[in-house]
Amino acid sequence: AFFRARQQHSLTGILHAAEAFSTLGDRATVEQCLRVAEGLATRSGDGDDVDRVRLTAARLAERAPAEERSGTR
Repeated sequence: AFFRARQQHSLTGILHAAEAFSTLGDRATVEQCLRVAEGLATRSGDGDDVDRVRLTAARLAERAPAEERSGTR
């Protein structure tokens, strides 16, 4: 789903994929999704898109296990 969303330049699809990978606990892929989403939002020039990515990133960071948030893995 992530690769298809990226190919279609679908910010919504990329953010949905990030949410799904977060649920699976795949933090590395979540970070990849968020980097791609941030680039897409920045290139769109839409401030609302950039805010959406930042809010999603913050929400997903809160979901991460405490040891990941503190950097003590």
